[in-house]
Amino acid sequence: MYKERVRAVKAPSEEHEFAFFTELTTQARLIGTGSLCTLNQKDLAHRILKVLRLIPGDTFVLFDDQYSVNATLNATLVATTGSSSIAFMVDGLQAHIPLKPAIHWLLPLLKRDAFEEALYSLVEMGATSLHPYTATKTGRMWLGEKERARCRSVMIAAAEQSKQFLIPSLHAVRPLAECLKREPSFYKAHSCTGIFFDASGKSLSTTMNEIGAQNSDALVICSGPEGDLTCEEKRMLADANFLFCALTPTVLRAQQAVAVGLGSFRSLMC
Repeated sequence: MYKERVRAVKAPSEEHEFAFFTELTTQARLIGTGSLCTLNQKDLAHRILKVLRLIPGDTFVLFDDQYSVNATLNATLVATTGSSSIAFMVDGLQAHIPLKPAIHWLLPLLKRDAFEEALYSLVEMGATSLHPYTATKTGRMWLGEKERARCRSVMIAAAEQSKQFLIPSLHAVRPLAECLKREPSFYKAHSCTGIFFDASGKSLSTTMNEIGAQNSDALVICSGPEGDLTCEEKRMLADANFLFCALTPTVLRAQQAVAVGLGSFRSLMC
C-alpha cells in the first residue's frame, strides 16, 4: 500500500527539478496541457518513485529528441499503480529550440573515457551535430553498435543533468578527409566558418573578429586528438579554409579543449 512521505518545505529556488528522457512522451503531447497522463515504463517509474523518491506534487520534466513535457506527479494514481507506472498532470509542452549559431563538431576518436567526457560536454553546451573522425594518431577502433548505444546513454545523461534537452545527432565515424569534403548537410544548408584548435593559431578574440567579418550563421569546429594532427592533416584543414585558433596559452588535453572551446564560442556568440 502506498504510504505518503512528508518532505520539508523548501523555497522554490531550493527545489531541484529532475529531468528524464523517454521515448513515450507522445501520449502527453496528444492529450495536451492540463490533462492527466499515465506513463507505463517500469524502469523509469522505479527510478522516479523508489530511487529519487519523488512524491505527489513534485514537478519534473519528461523529454525526447523533439519535445519536453513539464509534469506534476499525481497523488491519486500513484497509490494504485505502484512502481510499474506513474500518473502525472501535464503542465506544459515545448518543442526543443536549437541554440544559435549552429555548431557542428568534428570530434577525434579519443580513448573511451576521454571520448565520453567530450560527448558529455558537447551535449550540455548545445552542439548541433557530432561527427567522430579517425586520423593518423587517433589510435583505436570504433566498436560498432555497442559503442554507439553506450554513447547514446552518455548523451542522454548529459541532457538530463544539464537540462539542455536537444540532443545532437551522432553521425557515423569517418576518416577526417571524408569529413572535410563539401558534402555534409551543414555545408550545403548554411554559410559556415570552419575552425581548428591549434597552439600556433590566432587568439580567440582575433578568431571571433574574423568569424564576425564572414557573417556566418554556423560553425564547423574540429578539435584534435591527444597526439595532434599530422602536418598533412592540418594542411587539409587549411585547404578547406578552416581558421586556426589558439584557445589558451597552455596545452590542453583533447577533452578539455572540447569543453573550453565550445563553452567559449557559446558564451561569446549567444
